Parts: sequence; structure tokens; C-alpha cells
Amino acid sequence: MNNKALKKLKIPGISGNHFDIETGEEYWVSGVKKNGQDRHQFGGGKIMIDRKSVPEYLKLVDFTILDENTYTLIDFAKTDKQRFNEIENEEISFKDTSLHASYFENNQRKLILNRDY
Repeated sequence: MNNKALKKLKIPGISGNHFDIETGEEYWVSGVKKNGQDRHQFGGGKIMIDRKSVPEYLKLVDFTILDENTYTLIDFAKTDKQRFNEIENEEISFKDTSLHASYFENNQRKLILNRDY
């Protein structure tokens, strides 16, 4: 998850409610649940949680420890906010002007940019 900027989908899909503004790859970002059930109902694998967030998370869910079978501790690296700002504010030039392309523009405009790289 390092060096990614996730943006909320206007219309969440089955596999994600956020997407990476550079690749369009979808991610499921869960809110904290008091019962600790922070996983998408059809998801599998361990839940990733930032190591620095653990003390606050444990207070919110009223746990004393994290179950190592359920959670994986990760360390988020500092991101380049300026790069994400430039991506979000660059002019759009469409490869495809079909109805399908304009539909995705409403949700994931970065997927249809005509970039030179």
C-alpha cells in the first residue's frame, strides 16, 4: 500500500470502494467496527493495519491485543503528496469518447487519461 493515493469510488464495486488514482486498482477500505469485524464480507486473508495506529485502534474496539491470525502490522512510508496533487489536477485528454469511457470518467477519471508514459 506504500506510495499510493486512494480515492473513494462514487459507486462502490463488489471488490472495492476506493481506487488507486494512478493504476485504477480497486481496494476495500473498511471503517473501524467496534466488534473488530473490519473485513469485507467476502474478503479473505489478513487485515492490514498501520503499526502506528494500533494503540488507538485497540482503544476503539476495546481489545487488549491484536490477533496475529487476523491482522498484519504494516509500516506506511511517507508519501509524495505533491505528486498526487499534480495527478489529480492535470488536464484530461480522452483516448475513448464512447459512453463507456464517459461512465468511467465519473468514477475513475484517471483510468482513461492519455498519458505519454
